[in-house]
Amino acid sequence: MTQVADRVALPIRVHDTLLALAGRLDDDAVTEARALLASAELDRAVELVAGCLVAGAIPVSAKERTALVDLVAAANCDTAMLDGLAVGGGGVRHRFTDGRAAQQPAAEGVADALVPVLDALPDIASVWAVWRTTPAGSSPGPVPQRVVLVELGATGVAPATAYRMQHALQRADIHATVEVLRDGVPRESYHADAMLHATKLDLPGGYQADQVPSWQSDPEPPLAESPLAEPPSQSSEPFSYLPDPEPVAEPELAPMPAPAEQSYQPPAWQQAAEPPPSPAKPVIRAVPNNPVPNNPAQDESALNDQERDLLRQLHEELAKREQGPGTPTPPRGTPWPSAQSAQHTGPHRTFDWPSSGTHQVNGMPPAGDHPPFPSA
Repeated sequence: MTQVADRVALPIRVHDTLLALAGRLDDDAVTEARALLASAELDRAVELVAGCLVAGAIPVSAKERTALVDLVAAANCDTAMLDGLAVGGGGVRHRFTDGRAAQQPAAEGVADALVPVLDALPDIASVWAVWRTTPAGSSPGPVPQRVVLVELGATGVAPATAYRMQHALQRADIHATVEVLRDGVPRESYHADAMLHATKLDLPGGYQADQVPSWQSDPEPPLAESPLAEPPSQSSEPFSYLPDPEPVAEPELAPMPAPAEQSYQPPAWQQAAEPPPSPAKPVIRAVPNNPVPNNPAQDESALNDQERDLLRQLHEELAKREQGPGTPTPPRGTPWPSAQSAQHTGPHRTFDWPSSGTHQVNGMPPAGDHPPFPSA
């Protein structure tokens, strides 16, 4: 979460601290701290600044020391690292030139290197370039040192602008430090002296301070004003109202016919599963128990003579058919001849078997009065 103190966000506070220490810290240390700030590594940026001040024994004022302690605590760092911070007099005064000392104008090549990033950075008021001829920090680099000053408007973002311009200059092989000045913030003596000798850059493409970026350069055209309707004059004819439409009679709907009753028909599979109905049992009617009279005498008396003669002849014919013309009726108890005995043509022979004896037939003695089983 971005922390805010005195209505200023923590990244902006770190950026303003680097501006206040410009000219006292090494140029490379300031450039590295701004890169860490742009990548949201606030704690590492604060530790780098505090370490350079303590290691280089760079004096700061009492007010600056208090601000540094608050900044280190806000970045969740250990404030004990500032125990060896030196508190002393004011800063060192630097000298600047427009380019006669370096045999090269300070603005040469800077504008062309910054063109690719100008459209991506909002509200850039102006860009200046100058040479610094005095060293900065406890371990300074070579001099003269090119310094690029950038003035921002109210909507500009100082940390992002400083990092993007520094990176663009490094890609163009231009060694310089970038100082981005926020709108409404008092300038340090270091930047005030530099602006006195700096040269304003003529950015290519007609880029001006009040120019709108390319992504906002095509505003939508205003809408054309539509003409207002003139009020009716008093001499105009009064408005005539249309007559009310005649009511339309609603059509009467005929009553819906009642649905026809349909007998339920079970499906085919259910009809196949049901057993066929059993046939109805026949109705047996009771017959009156009137026995037929069996009185032949009464029947014969009711017949005439001719009918009695026919009836007698019928009885005789039936008796003859029962006896047969040539087949004598065997007496009761006489067995019928078998199929084996019918093969013999001779008269029926009888065998006289002895009633008793010791003669064995087929190894079997006679049993009682019965003859033994004949041998085949």
